[in-house]
Amino acid sequence: MRSARGAAELAGVLQLLREHALEPELIVIDGPVHLDAAEKPAWGRQLFDALGGRSAVIGISTRTMPGLPQQFEVWREEEARPLIVTCIGIDLGAAKVRVRTMHGRRRVPTLMKLAARLARGGAG
Repeated sequence: MRSARGAAELAGVLQLLREHALEPELIVIDGPVHLDAAEKPAWGRQLFDALGGRSAVIGISTRTMPGLPQQFEVWREEEARPLIVTCIGIDLGAAKVRVRTMHGRRRVPTLMKLAARLARGGAG
């Protein structure tokens, strides 16, 4: 685990899923699944492993990451910068289509903006 914060986030997500008996087919996270094209694990991979591979994970990052080629980029609405998409348990092409078609005008999908706002303690 990269940090105590990452460990706390992972524990919180696992607790939420357990308490509500949720077994999602797919989880979208704000952050990477892999840190590079060689699939160096990041938080999303740790989540996938903790769930025993039962849920696919798509990671969306707003920052470019050295070591990730253009194949991981998703352009939404011809914005100035792409989103970076990494995934596990789902084909990269399928993950990119899902991110590209998520609701929202502009670069970052609406659900990602709402989740970030809620995480900061703001109203939905």
